[in-house]
Amino acid sequence: MKINGEDIAKYEARQLNITIGNCGVSNESQWTEGSLLPLLQENTVGMKELKVVLVVKGKDREEIVWNKSRILSKLLEPAEIYLDHFSHFFRVILQKHSTEEVSMRRFHTLTLEFEGYEHGRGETAEFTGTSYRLKNPGSLKSPCSVTVTTQTAVESLTLAGFGGDIEIKNLKANQPVILDGINGLVTENGGSKIDDVELSQLPFLEPGQNVITVSQEATVEISYQPIYM
Repeated sequence: MKINGEDIAKYEARQLNITIGNCGVSNESQWTEGSLLPLLQENTVGMKELKVVLVVKGKDREEIVWNKSRILSKLLEPAEIYLDHFSHFFRVILQKHSTEEVSMRRFHTLTLEFEGYEHGRGETAEFTGTSYRLKNPGSLKSPCSVTVTTQTAVESLTLAGFGGDIEIKNLKANQPVILDGINGLVTENGGSKIDDVELSQLPFLEPGQNVITVSQEATVEISYQPIYM
């Protein structure tokens, strides 16, 4: 197991077992008194629960305690977890932890309980033209960063296929405009471009096939991490 890319073997620890939950859901569906049918609303997706049990060793009890302390210190802020024998990553925050001194001077267990989300490795696709098909292997909507570059100055260009139409105005020749749906930024040459962009929401990809269209020829680069239920 790795925490932010660091192997916990450094602290004489190893992954013992894991429990991976699915994302929680909630909705405001209701059956109003007197109505013949209920009003069924779309679910809102919540965070995924992840429980990890570690075995932590050391030359004596004191070292085991210190090793547990070092691991926990890495989890005070949001962290990226990579589990052994699992291909996806988990972006999580620690919610609870507990320990058991199974063998006081030989090894302890450390149980970590997280909440967050599961994602695959980052993927990038690029095309030049006016249309493109892209398959998102994730099972949930996945935010993406879209970079648009035109060879000539363009007064207005419209993108479709990212959760709604996006109009970009006043594009300069060979000057990329970045619509970053991951970090919530719209930029050009390092500065804000939001005043020249009309959109209802930042770009994302639906799970499965996505059809991307551009109102006129441009080079479009799409970067994203697939998100999983």
